Amino acid sequence: MDTASISAAGGTIHRSAKIDDSATISPSATIRNMVWIQGDVKIHDDVKMGHHSSAGGGAQIEQGTQVGSHAGVAGDARVGKDVQIGTEASVSSRARIADGAKIGSYSYVNQDSEVAAGVRVGKHSNLSGYTSVGEGSVLGDRSSIGSRTAVGENVTLGEGALVGYHSTIGHGATIDPEILVLPESRIEDGEHVTLDHPRAAPKPEPED
Repeated sequence: MDTASISAAGGTIHRSAKIDDSATISPSATIRNMVWIQGDVKIHDDVKMGHHSSAGGGAQIEQGTQVGSHAGVAGDARVGKDVQIGTEASVSSRARIADGAKIGSYSYVNQDSEVAAGVRVGKHSNLSGYTSVGEGSVLGDRSSIGSRTAVGENVTLGEGALVGYHSTIGHGATIDPEILVLPESRIEDGEHVTLDHPRAAPKPEPED
């Protein structure tokens, strides 16, 4: 793609960016140095792609979203309006990030996961594949959600908390920091999960 012609149309694209001819980029987008845009990506108005970030074929990034440096949006992912994706964060293939969500630096949203509007995902956090997080929920730094888990709306997940796979976390629930919610748990709406909860356990120590 001829980046000079895009710059002339009003956008800002660094000459070192690598952009496939099939990509569609708004004239008002900002593409920093060493960005790699592969395939038929669609980048909408006022999107900002930080240096060394990337977007894969079929990805769509909506108006006003900011993608941090070294962050990646994989193929066929959908990122809504005014989303913030932090430094070195990763949005995997077919993931869905709704309007106004914030994905913290060094965090992962894995394949086929869904993050609803206004969700806040802290730094160094992980959403495994096929998970969903409801509108307005807040996931603390270093938190993790296992695969095929559904987190309801307005849930608070404490820093370092881990939710096991195939679980359901009800609307408005609170999970205390640094604990494990056992796999295949069902936490009811509004429930407060402490270490004394029957479906909670001490978080495993990391292996050396």
